[in-house]
Amino acid sequence: SINLMGARLRSTLKRCDPPLPNSIRLIAVKVVKEGIVWGLRGYGEIYPGMTKIAKWGSCSERQARRNVRVLEDWGLMTVVSHGKGGRKSTRYRVEPEQIIRVAMSRHANPHTELIAEIRDLRADMWEDIPPGHMAGHLSAGS
Repeated sequence: SINLMGARLRSTLKRCDPPLPNSIRLIAVKVVKEGIVWGLRGYGEIYPGMTKIAKWGSCSERQARRNVRVLEDWGLMTVVSHGKGGRKSTRYRVEPEQIIRVAMSRHANPHTELIAEIRDLRADMWEDIPPGHMAGHLSAGS
């Protein structure tokens, strides 16, 4: 169902006015899907490296950085912590409902089923994450 939701989201974002670049659309959909998948697994954050994000968007790392800033401005990704030194990735909290707001503000007219799917998956996602749970750690008693 997550892949079907991703396909619907991709087609919705293609209808944005003004049109979104392909790399932003691809990265936004993948970020939403990753956020939901990791959330359903019990993690509150995602931490893809810039190389992986660039691969998601079929673009350069430099373009991926610009795209991530756009997604942060949209409120889709929120920086939770920055990696320090070496190749440690920045950790992000994903807010899947923000992509619906972006689509509406850009006159893409998302289908009500897509909105319901994202809201249902988001509710399931945050329901499974205990308060104070950090990415990469098991909760007490798990």
